Amino acid sequence: MWGIGGVWLLRDKDEFHLVVVKSTVVPRTTEDVVIPLLEKCSGKRVGEGFGVCMNPEFLTEIASTWSEEKGANRDFFSEDRIVIGEYDKRSGDILEEIYKPLKKPIFRTNLKTAEIIKYASNCMLATKISYWNEIFLICKELGIDSQLVADIVALDPRIGKYGTVHGKAFGGKCLPKDLKAFITFANKHHKTKLLKATDQINDEIREKFGVRE
Repeated sequence: MWGIGGVWLLRDKDEFHLVVVKSTVVPRTTEDVVIPLLEKCSGKRVGEGFGVCMNPEFLTEIASTWSEEKGANRDFFSEDRIVIGEYDKRSGDILEEIYKPLKKPIFRTNLKTAEIIKYASNCMLATKISYWNEIFLICKELGIDSQLVADIVALDPRIGKYGTVHGKAFGGKCLPKDLKAFITFANKHHKTKLLKATDQINDEIREKFGVRE
């Protein structure tokens, strides 16, 4: 992976190169920011001198799975799906060949779809945690065992166990910043209600009960 300074290296490459964006960025960042920067610094045109893909990571570095009281570290080889947002078919084909040995489901989309998939995933996880934390607050006032409630409700396969280990705010490197960043972005296009509530509940839980990283 190249840093920002690495875009200059593309200028000196004679053969076709593929640039892969792995960072979590809001929709259209790759098209509106990354590609123009690459073209300006390299003097080449995307699709001719180089290709571009958006390939979000779905890694986890948290102390709890939010469904079991144990660690949940995942790495490159344990991702459950591969999302390839491609500028063009040539770019997508190159990256797909790299991932094929992992034998994971591969989904190919355009660039902005791949970008929003990562945010949709993290915001969904955050929302499930805040949902169970709100149930926790209600049960606490009523003298009800919220963990028993969560364990029984989670037996419904449509719901699942994620978020049922509740009672603390979500922290870590991804969920808080991604949720807030996406709310800011989304509000330019559609006034968010559910995601804003997710963030507010998490802030309340953090103040009262602390954070689970």
